[in-house]
Amino acid sequence: MDVQGTGGLPFLSGSKKSENALNKTNRQLEKILDQLATARRINSAGDDVAGNGIAEQLTTQVRGFKQASQNISDASAALDIAQGAGTEISDLRDRRHQLALQASSGTLSDSERSALNTDFQAFGQEIGRIAEVTGYNQQSLTNGSGLGPGSSQVQVGADEGNTVQLPAVNFASLAESQQGTSIATASQAQSALGTIAQALASVNQQISNLGAVIDQLGSAGDNLSAAIINSQAAESVDRDEDVATGLADLTRQQIMQEGAIRTFSRYSEITQNHILGLLQ
Repeated sequence: MDVQGTGGLPFLSGSKKSENALNKTNRQLEKILDQLATARRINSAGDDVAGNGIAEQLTTQVRGFKQASQNISDASAALDIAQGAGTEISDLRDRRHQLALQASSGTLSDSERSALNTDFQAFGQEIGRIAEVTGYNQQSLTNGSGLGPGSSQVQVGADEGNTVQLPAVNFASLAESQQGTSIATASQAQSALGTIAQALASVNQQISNLGAVIDQLGSAGDNLSAAIINSQAAESVDRDEDVATGLADLTRQQIMQEGAIRTFSRYSEITQNHILGLLQ
């Protein structure tokens, strides 16, 4: 029998439209439920192509910031160790300076100067030892090699060229420059005073350089912390679901689903009755 010719097509067409509307509502409802369950507005690129791209860029940037922050922490730890070694060496040089001043006095005997010279030499050896053994992560820090030549850089940002130069540190050369220095006689003690003064100035300058870079790294770390917070907030705004809006959308879609179900059911009933009537 020609159903189309008897006017059955409008009923079938309306039923198909109702079915399509119901399927569309179900898909939208499933998407909203997924967003509410994950608390994320974007769970796949299909949810928002442009928004997903921006969110992924922000995610990559945050990861870069976090790695740069770890780089800063590692570098700061290394420089703290180097600065600590420099402070200890400076203290030892101060002690040698005091011994040289004492040995310069004409009231001392040569035997007393010899005793002072024993301590003087021991302190010099300790300075050299500290300069040679101080290191971080199996790299030398204070003898001009490893991290000490002044050529090492720390990546402190997520972009190319965002680096901080580590300072040159070489306390070992100062120890070597004073090898053979003695305070066993008054004249030798006088000569040692000038050498020690130069060494003290160099040590203190290197310690100041270390402190300046440590402060620079601290500022870079503070800036990264703020950048991480701001980038995560921006990503959250772009990617995360507004729960209040999501609940409102859920209610609306549930109402639409209920209406679509009723409409589809009614069209199916009408279509079935119409076809049965035509067949009688």
